[in-house]
Amino acid sequence: MMGTHPLCRITIDLAALRENFLQIRAYAEHIPPPVCCVGAKKPRPICVLKANAYGHGAIPCARTLHKAGADFFAVATADEALALRRELPDVALLVLSPIAREDAPQMAAQRITATVGSEQDIRAYAAEVRRAVARGELPRGSSLSCHVKLDTGMHRLGFPAARALDGRRTAYALRSLAALPGVQLCGIYTHPASADEPRSHQTEEQLRAFCRVRRQMGEGYVYHFSNSAAALSLGTLGFDGYRPGIALYGIPPARAFPAALAPRLRAVARVETRLTRVFTLRAGERLGYGGDFRAVRDTRVGLAAIGYADGLPRAATGGTLLVRGQPATIIGRVCMDQCMLDLGSTQARVGEAVVVTEESGRQLAALARRAHTIPYELLCHLSPRAEKIYIEK
Repeated sequence: MMGTHPLCRITIDLAALRENFLQIRAYAEHIPPPVCCVGAKKPRPICVLKANAYGHGAIPCARTLHKAGADFFAVATADEALALRRELPDVALLVLSPIAREDAPQMAAQRITATVGSEQDIRAYAAEVRRAVARGELPRGSSLSCHVKLDTGMHRLGFPAARALDGRRTAYALRSLAALPGVQLCGIYTHPASADEPRSHQTEEQLRAFCRVRRQMGEGYVYHFSNSAAALSLGTLGFDGYRPGIALYGIPPARAFPAALAPRLRAVARVETRLTRVFTLRAGERLGYGGDFRAVRDTRVGLAAIGYADGLPRAATGGTLLVRGQPATIIGRVCMDQCMLDLGSTQARVGEAVVVTEESGRQLAALARRAHTIPYELLCHLSPRAEKIYIEK
């Protein structure tokens, strides 16, 4: 569908998405689990589609992944889950962030699993479901499926479990809460905070904390630990599931990642725009807001139809876009709808393509570093006004 900015185009390669999924699954599921993770099982990938599939479009990405064999998806909000449920009525869906208590009955009715991170969450959701049953809005015996989030050291969300004593108290509380009518505790997971930093010991500490609770809770729950970074460095760890996210879209979650896999990942999104003006800035002349850029020589400048409203960060000045395959430096301040490029000796003309991100993902990573952020943020900020084209080779 055409957006309101057809000069800026996002091409989504669904074939690359499918191949990334298959490569990640083959790689992560064949890394032997550590000794502490006894009872290794056939794991189930839980594909993360939150934030509109990291800016790529949740519905078309979900369809592609489902055809490739994925049957379990994770999102961030109740609305995201409901949109996917309408498209894929038979897959498993997990909401990773807390939901509003009043959404609990609808989540139960649609067979969508909620995340619970506190006793208050569980009791509130259970009470809402029981009230809906009493009003006749849900069948008798209905319950909301829940995965328990453990805080093993990230300290963002979850039942305390970083220390051994906290883990024992949490396990004791969960065994009691599991008996509440209106909820069904069927999974337990945590989120590694530093799996993208190979030198950090935090992941090992979090894994030990997670395994302590697992031993106390026993079988009967779906356990999952690994995100993209952990899956590509440690594998599935012998748990029931793992959560590939950014890697699905072809972006390694860290610079230093296994050489055996990283080259096989292909960026799913290719972002490009066009030059709308080419001119010469004379030596000594200033350019852009505030006149921050001053030419030290006569400079061929190209005006590219992309700005911070399209997802190119304002802080990306000094980074490069590709014109005729050559890097062209962003000069002056990035504007809302446009940016200026030093074309150097490139004999580019008006109407020529400007590549913002390409298949290798290196261009996206370089722009993120220049803007002092991460590729995740740039992908999530891709503008909905750009023309988005889906291809499947």
